[in-house]
Amino acid sequence: MLNLGNTRAFLAGMGFGLMMPAVFTAFNRYFDTRRNAAMAMAQVLVAALNISFPFLATLSMDTFGFRGTVALISAYGLHCFPAMLSLQPVEWYMKKEPLDANSQMYQLSGNNLEENKEPVPTLCTSTRRDRKLLDAWKSVEKALDLGLFKQPSFVNIVLGLSLSMTSDLAFISIFPLLLTTAGFSTDELTLVMTTYFTADLISRIFVFLLTSRIDISSRKLFLFGALFSAIFRILYVVGDSFWWIVVISAVLGFLRSFIQIPLPLVVAEAFPTRFVTAFSLYMVVCGCVALSFGPLMSKGYFAFTHGFGIRFAQVS
Repeated sequence: MLNLGNTRAFLAGMGFGLMMPAVFTAFNRYFDTRRNAAMAMAQVLVAALNISFPFLATLSMDTFGFRGTVALISAYGLHCFPAMLSLQPVEWYMKKEPLDANSQMYQLSGNNLEENKEPVPTLCTSTRRDRKLLDAWKSVEKALDLGLFKQPSFVNIVLGLSLSMTSDLAFISIFPLLLTTAGFSTDELTLVMTTYFTADLISRIFVFLLTSRIDISSRKLFLFGALFSAIFRILYVVGDSFWWIVVISAVLGFLRSFIQIPLPLVVAEAFPTRFVTAFSLYMVVCGCVALSFGPLMSKGYFAFTHGFGIRFAQVS
């Protein structure tokens, strides 16, 4: 258990946190236009792999066993190295244009500058220490661009994205457990989840076709997905029949891409020149929100297993 926690939880989480800002930064630099279409195409491939991966993992378990499957998955993860090496600066491939020969270079002359010869007052030891601490904090604030938290628009965007992303991940994580506890069979659970992810794949293709023809703001796409996802999650309480769950799951799967695809592009549109630090700070806030909502999700599942029903779980 300790080995699993160190590898899967700590090391994999740290690697994921380092890769995502780099990947989305490179994506933001490479695509000036049609970012939604390019991101949708990438997400279509991701969804297709996610759908086929459980089948391939099951086939590998039957053929190579547990350790062989883990070795294959580890080898598959090594593809991250050439993938990260391919994220080269876009400036390396930009067309270089020569400077105009008639352009003039201006240099600042210091002949007219007067030297200030007034003596600098001597500071006491405590003032110097406070000054050093203040300078150190300003250096950290400048390096991490913490001044973004002083902007209400940034705080609003980061908290909104974090809450939406955390609720989406929490929902898809506990949803199979809720259905199993509600008495659904394995075949019914498989049908529901297959419908959910198939609708997700179809939606990603739809978003790609839509954004390749129409230039739509990423904020509007995300707002549409988050708003209607919340509405249809609440609609689970209307009926308890199996086919009602299947239909609502299909709708939620279709809406999922409207949250997943434009999420990094919302930050890129709002802060194009400070995207690296803005998205990194978003991931920090999202991690804190996820850690805060984890116990809440556990309490919701506990209440569900003790007879309060799926309605309480959905409201949670």
